[in-house]
Amino acid sequence: MPRFYFRVVTERGHGRRLAAVCYGLVEGGGETARFTVLLVDEWGEKEILRKVKDLGLFELGQAFIPLGPRLKEDFSLTVSRAISNGILVSDEESAVALINKKLSESQVFDDGGHETPQDSHPGRERNKQLVQRLCAEGESFLKRHAAPS
Repeated sequence: MPRFYFRVVTERGHGRRLAAVCYGLVEGGGETARFTVLLVDEWGEKEILRKVKDLGLFELGQAFIPLGPRLKEDFSLTVSRAISNGILVSDEESAVALINKKLSESQVFDDGGHETPQDSHPGRERNKQLVQRLCAEGESFLKRHAAPS
């Protein structure tokens, strides 16, 4: 079953939107991951949401099992933005059920106290820096939580 480290960076402006998504396919029990970074500045929020939908993020089952810190916040925001952008058609009750069911299949790790790259200020260079940090945190996170070989 494909497990993915999953994090998002957000921006506040005229409401909260995704600035970037960083995900990494976890292989070998968390020992390695190939990270993909999707920046809104390059792709646009709708296209990022289409890409993660195509990966199976919004489907129940084993297509895309997310793991990581702040998973509830990151996944909930992503679902909300997908609904707002017309990528995912759902009412509020169904969206909450999807989030709860998907998270029950996922691995949520609480690395309490770590700074999170949320609520960035708009700006291409700033977003790239935040995402680079986010992916570096992901590599560190995966090393800490790797299953013994």
